[in-house]
Amino acid sequence: MKIVITNTKGGSSKSTTAFQVAAAYFLAKKLDVTVYEFDDENQDSKVFNKSLIKSEQMMVGDGREISSLITPIILDKAKNAVLDIGGNKTTTLFIDALKKSRMSIGIDLFIIPMSGGSQDLQNAKKTYDLIKEFNKPIIFCLSRSRSKPGDNRIFFQYGKFFSDFKDANYFILQDSDCIDLSRMLQKSVFEIAGDKKTKESLEGDLVKAFEKDDDKRLTLAQQMIYVSDESEVFSKECLLPAFKTIDSILNAKK
Repeated sequence: MKIVITNTKGGSSKSTTAFQVAAAYFLAKKLDVTVYEFDDENQDSKVFNKSLIKSEQMMVGDGREISSLITPIILDKAKNAVLDIGGNKTTTLFIDALKKSRMSIGIDLFIIPMSGGSQDLQNAKKTYDLIKEFNKPIIFCLSRSRSKPGDNRIFFQYGKFFSDFKDANYFILQDSDCIDLSRMLQKSVFEIAGDKKTKESLEGDLVKAFEKDDDKRLTLAQQMIYVSDESEVFSKECLLPAFKTIDSILNAKK
């Protein structure tokens, strides 16, 4: 299966969506997955070197060779892949390459991440217009949300989106400290939520700090345990509903 994460705007939570949602979706199904980052400057997933999620940076350059990068990934039908596309010019180059190579035939799903700002909405619209002609399922990720899935207050932050995309498929990626913790622990929030060994290790650090009267270390361990607990809630209330949305869209395609 191949999932593409794209938005013409940089800084729209593409890499967070790619790693924390799309790639974790495969982990939830006990499947291997590789994140391919089409970005010359950033390799966001390299910090997650303790994760089961594999990653590889794809250098785009001037875009002349981008079709030769895309084609082998798409043709490897046995491999699950998340293609995380850099913003701005990289998005345009990638979509043009999909058109010219006809490799959109192997894409199962597009996800467009966006936050609540008006500029993000404009770029989400632009991205939607660029990819809708591929006639593939599209889901919007409403990222950095102040509201949980199911909370109607989401309409305060994303009212214009719901007005402009009345029948759009979407899921919510709530803003949370556990996303920052996942960077510190070098694995996805989904993995942390089910990782009893990590929590036991943090609890062990707290005990040692207490015994040595190391208040600074104790406070750090305490905060990390708190956010680790929060990861379990985040996984249940945010990630699992997102996975369910992805499943429903992909199953409808069959």
